[in-house]
Amino acid sequence: MKKVKKSKAKKAPTTTDMMSAVQDLTEAVQVGFERHEKILKTLVEGQEQLRESVNILDQRVSKTQNRIEDVLDENRDSILGHERRIRHLERARA
Repeated sequence: MKKVKKSKAKKAPTTTDMMSAVQDLTEAVQVGFERHEKILKTLVEGQEQLRESVNILDQRVSKTQNRIEDVLDENRDSILGHERRIRHLERARA
């Protein structure tokens, strides 16, 4: 037959034990808050950088659209001029 060890009776925690546990928990919470604060700060900085990048991209897109419109206007006038010349030449041939 195996001998069953009797469990040692647990002592009731003392006030010092309780204060120590509360202090440990308080420190753990403070460390947790500091970590979360750093994470939030990093997220906010990343968001600001993203906004700046999007603004720069918007400006570039706007400039590119303006350039495209300018090129289209120039080509539209040129194409119309060529169409007139071709019609004139076709009439002359007929």
